[in-house]
Parts: sequence; structure tokens; C-alpha cells
Amino acid sequence: MTASSAISPQTARQATLEGIVSLLRSQQPRKVDVVAPATAIRAHAGSLILNRTVPQITADGVTMATGSYRPTAVFDEGIADKLGIPAAYLRRMREADLGSLYDHNLNGWLERDNRSFLVRCLLGDGGHGIARAFLSDRFQVIDHLDTLFAVLDGMRACGYPVQVDSCDLTERRLYVRVHCEAVRVLAPQLLADYRSPFTGRSGADNPVVFAGFVVTNSETGCGACSITPRLVAQVCDNGMTI
Repeated sequence: MTASSAISPQTARQATLEGIVSLLRSQQPRKVDVVAPATAIRAHAGSLILNRTVPQITADGVTMATGSYRPTAVFDEGIADKLGIPAAYLRRMREADLGSLYDHNLNGWLERDNRSFLVRCLLGDGGHGIARAFLSDRFQVIDHLDTLFAVLDGMRACGYPVQVDSCDLTERRLYVRVHCEAVRVLAPQLLADYRSPFTGRSGADNPVVFAGFVVTNSETGCGACSITPRLVAQVCDNGMTI
């Protein structure tokens, strides 16, 4: 991987609840959020350079944000949008490994901008960190771990046994799919013509659906935190989002 390549932070597909909590906890102490003027942000060799930033003081100690960070594709989309640079053009410069041209374009617009921006990063292990989002300084941060714990607290408080089916974490969003077999209803009309592609069982013979929901959240400006109702057909255990 070259310094000018857009990279991705650690992600997970079809993870268990325990796995996604472990991953999010490992990322939490590495998070660095910096509100900085455009004049303190520079690109060099395709990486993001933060200068003259204020140290973060947290329960874990003092974190210095000044340093070099490798942008993700989401970061490139964000900075392209904020600076009015066509995202496809920025992506083409990366794909062609034209780091100097990428730097020249970003730095030319940053030095003329009088706004401040929120830059969301992950610290690296002794090397480059990851620049994962370039956002408005008014962006409301809702972290994945806080969202997940709030959902788990709500599920415990409801008094019903709830099952977390799967979790996905991408550089854009967190997805958590849940269903509760204690909340069920017969749905013969909905499942009359359905046959499971996994088991071959008929919906007409197993016309039960369970209530559920999907929780989504974005830490990188790719969508609001939301809870969407979901039905899970007993015949296939495959969620149907309504």
C-alpha cells in the first residue's frame, strides 16, 4: 500500500454481538476528533497532515492529534464535497497514484478557506493514523459504541428475550439486526407464496413472523442514527425490513 492510496479502517461482516463490541472497544481509545481551521490542514504525499491542533484531554490522558493520517475513501468524498472538488476527480488522482497532484489540489483550496472542519481520525500503531471523515464543525457525533450500549440497555429494560442476529461494521455505517421470538403473529397472506431458498420450506406451512428491528449509525457523516422495524419469517430466519 502506497502512502497515496485510500485505505479502510478495520471492518466486520456478519459479526456476533460479542465480536462487534470487542472491535468497537479496541477502536475507542484510538479515536481522535479534531476541529481545526482549514489553514491547519494540509496534504502531503497523499496523506493528511494536521498541524497546530489542540491536544485532547480525556479520562485516558492527553492525546496529541498533530501528525500524519492516511485518508479513507469516505474522507476523500467528504473533503471533496466541502471544498467543491469533484469526488470522481479526486478518486482518479488516487487511482493513478498522482500524490503530488492530489496535494496541490487540496492545499490550493484549503489555504483559501476561512472555515473550520471536524476531522475524525484513528491513531496508528507507531506510524500513520487513519483519516476517516472530513465533516462540518457542527456535525453531531454519535459513536457506535454509545449507540450499541443504549440499544442493549433498552432491550434489557423491555423485559422480552431478544436475539441479536448479526452485526456489520463498514467505514460508513454500523448495522445491528435484532428479533424477538416472543413477539410473533401469524401472517398466512404475507407468506402464502413464499418458499425459503435455504431450507425449501413453505411459508404457507410456517406462517409465523417475529418482530424485530435494525439499528444503523454512522460516525462518518453517511447517515443519521436510526431504528427501522423488521419482520423475521420463521420459515427462513431471514429478516424482511419494512
